[in-house]
Parts: sequence; C-alpha cells; structure tokens
Amino acid sequence: MSNAISQVSSTELQKQRGRLKYFSVLFISSLTVVACISLAFYFTAQHSRQKVIEHQELFSISQQERIIRNDIKAIIADLLLLVNHHHLHSEFEKDDDNSFDTVAEEFLIFSQQKKIYDQVRFIDHTGMEQIRINYNDGTPAIVPTEKLQFKGERYYFKDTLKIQADEIFISPFDLNIEQGVIEEPRKPMIRFGAPVINNKDEKLGIIMLNYLGAAILEDMYESKAQAPGHRSLLNQGGYWLLGPDREKEWGFMYSDKSDLSLAHHRPQVWENMKQRDSGLLYENGDMYIFDTIYPLKEGLKSSTGSRKAYQQSTKSLSAHEYYWKIVSHIPRNELNRLLHPNFSRYLLANGLLALLIGVGCWLIAGFRLKQLQAEQNVKKSEQKFRTVADFSYDWDTWLTPDGRYAYVSPSCERVTGYPPKYFLDNPDFFLEIVHPDDRQLLTTHRLNHLKRTHEKDEVNFRIIMKSGEIRWIWHQCQPAYSEDGEWLGRRTTNRDVTEKHKIETALQRERDMFLHGPVATFTWQNREHWPVEQVSANVFDILGYKSDEFLDGSVVYAECIHPDDLDQVMQEVMNHSKSGDKSFIHHPYRLLSKSGETLWVLDTTTIVRDNNGKITHYLGYLVDISEQKRQEQLVLESSRQQEELKRLESLKTMAGAIAHRFNNAMMAVQGNLDLLTMTLPGDSNEHQMALSAAQAARGASQVGSMMLSYVGQNSLQLIPLSIADIVQESVAALKNQFQPSITLQFIPPEPALYCSADQLQIKEVIENILTNAIESLNDETGTIEITFGTDYFASETFPVAFQDDTIQDGRYVFCQIKDTGHGITPENLLRIFEPFYTTKFVGRGLGLALTVGIMQSHHGAITVESVLDQGTTVRLLLPVTASTQQTIAFDSAAPSETVQLSGNILLADDEEMVLEVGTKMLEILGFTVHTARNGQEALDKIRSHTTDFRAAVLDISMPVMDGIEAMDAIRKIDPALPILLGSGYSEEDLPSGNKPDAFLSKPFQLPDMQSSLEKLLS
Repeated sequence: MSNAISQVSSTELQKQRGRLKYFSVLFISSLTVVACISLAFYFTAQHSRQKVIEHQELFSISQQERIIRNDIKAIIADLLLLVNHHHLHSEFEKDDDNSFDTVAEEFLIFSQQKKIYDQVRFIDHTGMEQIRINYNDGTPAIVPTEKLQFKGERYYFKDTLKIQADEIFISPFDLNIEQGVIEEPRKPMIRFGAPVINNKDEKLGIIMLNYLGAAILEDMYESKAQAPGHRSLLNQGGYWLLGPDREKEWGFMYSDKSDLSLAHHRPQVWENMKQRDSGLLYENGDMYIFDTIYPLKEGLKSSTGSRKAYQQSTKSLSAHEYYWKIVSHIPRNELNRLLHPNFSRYLLANGLLALLIGVGCWLIAGFRLKQLQAEQNVKKSEQKFRTVADFSYDWDTWLTPDGRYAYVSPSCERVTGYPPKYFLDNPDFFLEIVHPDDRQLLTTHRLNHLKRTHEKDEVNFRIIMKSGEIRWIWHQCQPAYSEDGEWLGRRTTNRDVTEKHKIETALQRERDMFLHGPVATFTWQNREHWPVEQVSANVFDILGYKSDEFLDGSVVYAECIHPDDLDQVMQEVMNHSKSGDKSFIHHPYRLLSKSGETLWVLDTTTIVRDNNGKITHYLGYLVDISEQKRQEQLVLESSRQQEELKRLESLKTMAGAIAHRFNNAMMAVQGNLDLLTMTLPGDSNEHQMALSAAQAARGASQVGSMMLSYVGQNSLQLIPLSIADIVQESVAALKNQFQPSITLQFIPPEPALYCSADQLQIKEVIENILTNAIESLNDETGTIEITFGTDYFASETFPVAFQDDTIQDGRYVFCQIKDTGHGITPENLLRIFEPFYTTKFVGRGLGLALTVGIMQSHHGAITVESVLDQGTTVRLLLPVTASTQQTIAFDSAAPSETVQLSGNILLADDEEMVLEVGTKMLEILGFTVHTARNGQEALDKIRSHTTDFRAAVLDISMPVMDGIEAMDAIRKIDPALPILLGSGYSEEDLPSGNKPDAFLSKPFQLPDMQSSLEKLLS
C-alpha cells in the first residue's frame, strides 16, 4: 500500500518537475524578452519624446516666426495704403487747416479699426507733427494742434525722410521714449515710416506708424504657455526683448544694464546661434532651439536707432544685420523630467509584469499542447489576414476595445515615417503625431468610437511626419464583430490626401478671390429685357445691388446701364449676335450703382447657342475700370495743360520778336521826328505837324512796351511798397467808373503788408482787375470787396499761364478782389489770360494777358475763382518780403557834375534807319561818329587802334556777332572803354555776368541818349 502511494507520488512529482522545468525555461526566456522589449520601449519612448519635444519646439517657433513676418507684411500694407491713398494724398498737398482735419479723421478711423498702433502720425518735412492719433489704451483720439510736438531731431524722422519713394523704414524694436525718458510702464515699440512725395518728387513729410510691439510679445507669451520650453526673443545684439527674467529684458535701453544679454551670459551659445538662421543645439545638457526673423526685405530700410531721444543713428543696417532670434530654452533638469516622466511607475509596472508573466507562464505550461494546436490554427488564419492587410496601400489598423492596436499595416511608415511598432507599443503615439490644432478633434472621435456611440464615421486631420512635414489624412473607421456577435474593436483606414487637399484649397481660394474680386459675372437669358439667370455674389461690392435683386427681376440690368450708353450696348449685342460671333468685347460703357455712382466697366460677352444655332444665353464678365478711366482723364488733362503752356510760350516768343522789330522801327520814326522838330522853325506849320507826329509816335511806341509786358520782359524798378497803398491809388484813379449802385468795401491789413514791386506795373495790374470787376456788375447793384493777407500757396493750384519754372510753392502776400457780378463760365475761365481773347466787343481782351507777363516778372501769380451768376474772386499774389518798409533817402540838393560830350564814339547797329538816326543824334550832342553794321565790324575798328574812342554804343541783336559777344571781346582789348548797350528787349533779359556799363531801351529820344552818355562818361 505504501509502495503504491509512493509510486503515484513519484509520478506526480515528475510531472510537477517537468512542468516546473518547462515553466522555468518559459518564464526566464519570456522575462528576458519582455525585459529587453520593455527597456527598448522605454528608451525608444524617451527618444521619441525627445524628438517630439524638438519637433514641437521647432514647429512652434517656426510658426511664431511666420506669424511675426505676416504681421510685418500687414503693417507695411497699412503704411503703403496711407502713403499712396489718392484722397489722403490730395488732402496733404492742400496744406490748409481744414485738409489736416479731414486727414486726421481718416487716420482716427484707421486707428480705431486696426487697434495695433500706439500712434499714427503725419510729420511734415521740417519735423513738425501735423497729425497724431494716440491709441490711449483702446480709446483712439486726435491730439489737439497745441499738443503736437517737434520730432525733427529724432533718428526715426531723419532716417525715414532720406529714403526713396519706393522704400520703407523699420526702426529697431525698442521701448518708447517720451521727453527723453523711457516711458513707464514699458511700452515696446516698432516704428514703420515712409515718405509722402507729391507728383513733383518733393517730400512733403513722412507717415509714421508706432506699432505696439507688445502684440508680438503677447503672442509669444501665449505660445510659451503651450510649449515646454522657455520662450525668448532677442535682437541682433543678443539682448532679450522677451526673456525668462523680466529684469533682464531691454538691457540695451539702459546704460546700467548693458551686460544683461545672452551674448554676455552664454557667449558660446550666442555665437553658435549667429552662425545659422535656425537649428538645435545642446550645451551642458540644456536644449536650445532657435529661428531667425529678417524683417528687412527688398525696399525696406533700417538703422541702429538710439536709446536716447535726440541721438542720431550711427549707421544704416543691411537686411542681414537687422534680425531677431526666437529661442526656446529647456534647462537640463526640466528636459530630464520631460524625457523620464514616469520612471517609478515604469519599475512598478515591470515588477507587476514579471509577476503576471510568472502566473501566465505557469498556466501556459499546463496548457502547452492546447496552445500549440491553437497557434497552428491562428497561423493559418493570420496568413490569410496579413496577405490582404500587409499589402494594402492605405495605412490600416485594428484597434481593440481597450484602445490598443492589435494590428498596424506596414504602410504606416510610408504615410507617417514611423514603423508599426511605434503604434503597437504606445497606443497614444497616434495622437502625439497629430497636428496640435487637430488633436482635440481626433481625441473626441476616438473616445466616441471606443464607446461604440458611432457605428461608422470618417474625419479629416493633419499629422506631423517624422521628417517634420505636415500631411493631411482621411480617416475612416467602422466596428468589427466576431461570428458570435462579440465586439472586437474598430477597423480603421488612413489615407494620405495631402495633394487632394491642396488642390481643393487652391480651387476654393481661387473661387473666393473671384467672388470677392473686381470681376462680376452675369448669365442673361435671350429674352426681352435680358432676364438675369445667374450673377456672382460680388455684384453687391460693385453695384450695391444684391444678387437676389437681379434674379427675381426687381432690378433690371438694362436699367443699370447709363442712358447715354444703352443704345450703344444694345446695338453691339445685336450686331455680334447676327454675325455669328462666339464672343465679343463691348466698348467700355457706364453703369449706375444703387447709390447713383457712375462706374465704367469693360464687358466681355460670350454668346451661347443650342444645337440648332439659336441663341439661348449671354455670359458676361464685367471688369470695373473706373479707376483706369479716371487715370486716362488725368493724363488727357495733363497733356492739355502742356499743350496750353506750349501755345502760350509760342505766343510770348512771337510777341517778343514783334516788340523788338517794332521798337527798332519806331526808333527810326521817333528819332527822325525829334530831329525834324529841332531843325524846323518853331512858328511854322511844319514844326507843329512834326510835333504832333512825334507825340503820336510816342503813343504808338507804347504798343511795344505792352508786348514786352505780356512776355514779362519790361525792365522793373523794384522798391518796397505797401500793397494796400497801391490799391488805394488804383481805386482813386478809377473813381469815375464806380457807379452809385456799386458798394466798395476796402479792408486794409493790420499791420501793413509790404512787397518788392514796380509801382507803375503793379498799379496797371490792379486797375485791369478792378475794371473787370466793375464791368461784371454791368451797372447793376452789387459789391466789390478788397481784402489783404498772407497764406501758403501751391503752384499747381495756379492757372496754366503761371505753370512754369519761375513760380514756386510758398508763402505769398495777396490782395483779394471779390465781386458779386455775373461770374465767368468754366470754359471762358480757362482762357481769360490769353491775349486778345474777350467776351466783350472786338478790340478788348489784352488787359489780363498783360498782367500775366507783369506778374511773372515779379515772380508772382493771379488766381481766379468764379461761379456763374454769383461772382468772381481774384487773388493777386506777390512773394513775401520783410514787413517793414525800407526808407530810401535821396539828396536832391547834391550838384551834378557837367560832362563834356565830344570826341570819337563808335555806333554799331544792323538797322540802317536806326544807324542813321543814332548818328545824327550823336553828332548833335557833339561827337564824331564812327559806324559799324555788326559786332565783328565794331570789334575790328577797336582792334585797329587807329582811333581813340571815348565810348562804344552797341545794339544787342546783330548778325555775324551780336552786341554781347562784341562787348566781351572789346573788353579783352580795352577794359577801360565805356560800353552802352541798346535793345528793344529789357535789361533783365541780359545774361548774368555780361552786364554793360549802361543800358538804353529802344525806342529812345535824344534826351534819353544824352542822359545815358552823361552817366556813362561821368
């Protein structure tokens, strides 16, 4: 009995030993494999976490870099909008108080909409603020004129004013300085500026936007909260603009903090960062990830700036000298914590896993044979499954009910860059490679499906590949069940649809651009009134009508066409429809918007026909060309003004030539008549007739003077004059023309206004203007108001007759004569300064033309504003001079020395009659006269030294050699010989530096000749 029991026990013991042996082998091998896998998984997970951290930080700072660059582009676009906005540009150039108010309101609206600019300013070319909008912490306001400041010494003003029209200045990123002190609390600032240039390439000033740099730093604070690294922003000097320690920020702005910089504390790190635009580096276990922002692109300028309010920039910066570094810094202890987040849990999990393995191995040992059989069956099934799944092009997975992956197809490495084991070992790894912006979407999707709340679903999201590339994934999943109806988890398919998404995005972008662009599309039915069958939504932006208004017929397209263009449009449609054309382009025509605005459009129409050739529809593409038409009109107007200037210039040239020839002719007539009166007996009828003829000749000679006045060539006697006194004299001279029905209002200036002018000529101008004002009232009751003042005038506002190089923008003294007469029509207003043009009887019309020449010779101008049946306002403008009159004293009692007129004198003139008259006059005065008919002949007589000449009298306009050339040559031979030049032109027209000893204007009389020679020889 005991032997039997002993035998059973021995057999059982052998089974237990065999089982224990099998268990030992299985347990040790399993534990070894699991331990290796666990360690590999742990270090792989550590490596993955490190790569994820690197990619996250690289991606995060690269995104921040793109955001900042886009912000800069948007700011530059805002600045260019203000600088080039036509309305604002025209308002600037008016340069009066009301125009600045209008522009200030525009700037205020701009600041309210943008909410990112601390200040929006217009600073004129002197450095004085003309407009400033302060943001005031979210409540923008216009700064009153009395609080505007002079910024001419600030570096950003000087640096901006010197750049060209197509360039933009970007200041260094620094702190705002007020009254020479850094503003507290700190206000980070970047200044963007550009010059405002008129159409004459003159710089009126600059537009300056003070961008609140805190917006950039706040974005970085927000991104800092979502990333493990400590985010910093450094300038090109290595100073923190944003850093881990607020006290170390902006060190370059404070003289006592110049060593608070990364370049000083970590010089090796900073040197490595300066060598590359972006990258990753480790030092002493710390991780640094960085990227570089280069704000300066083509056309953008910057300088070193200054931390002091009135200190200039030391130099300009190139695009590679001006940059910011975005840096993410993870210290060694924080990096280790991120890479080893659950080490204690890892050890506990491995211990529990070893225990489970032991229990499992013991159970497995008892059922080994059954497992081997089951494995054979599984292998057969698995072979079929993998044949289908492993060779799938898409990335397929099987997710078990507990959220782990039972299967991941090899295609995942092609799609993600990661092999299947990453997903099998870590069920959450899939979420880790999902783009941060889409992670919440996919997390919700997975939770819902693991709870079986959705039977079948699909979703689109982005992943970040191992290479860092972003790809779009189309994800579809559905539940999987066994034959017994047991839920086995989810069967998923992931497909790379990046290219498809790019195409769809591009198409959508193009569609959005089209729908919101300047081209509107119409589809009209070929029926009466052309009913609209389709119209693009952007028709509202162009015409102000909603598309539904056209579609339901409440708005008829034909009624939107300008009445003057409707027949043309209908005829073009009819002609091209009959000709069999497939498409045609209308001549530009006008449309009337809902607000009544007139728009020019270019209409390209396609004709749609059915199979029988019958027209069913018209497809129209309408482009708004209103701006193009406006520019064309400006070009035509500019061309018209140039032609008008050329025509006026040719008239002046002709008038000057006629005046010269007329004066030469009158010289002979007047001179001979004067000589004749000297030879005839004083009591004879012939003497009286000669005197009458001489008086008439002197009157006729005024015609030449008038022509010279028209071309601005009359000699001027400039003296300081009170403009009000001249006007009073003119009013007194015309007192007989002032009817009792006319009320004269004369308002003298306080204090008196002086100008440098020729009294007789300016008096003639004023009398002409007053005469026109009196005649405009036509003996009816009315008022003439005369006022005075000074103001700034731009030359482009003057009439065409004054648009030349002699006139300048600037401050002028003005006399304003305003009447309440009949006014002048716009077409007549353009021609009032033309010679001989008049709306009165023949023989009038030269008065205002003469004023042009007189005012041009004074470097002044006349402006005229008139409204038909309401009156005319004329402004006489003269350059500003000193406000005090210079007293000029003359010693009338001083005796004049008598000069003996005798000896040899040389007379040169190409006009035979003038030569004869001049010879007789000089002989009467006592000279022995030697004549020459051109400058060369006169020079030869001087060069021969055969005659000792006391003086030479030369005409300016002569053939072979003119009088000025002869004068220069004679002075080289005999510098002491006095020379008198005579001409029908004005002395003012002589070249500078070639002045004679005396000048005599033709026509002249014997006393004029005698007086000129006495002064010449005294």
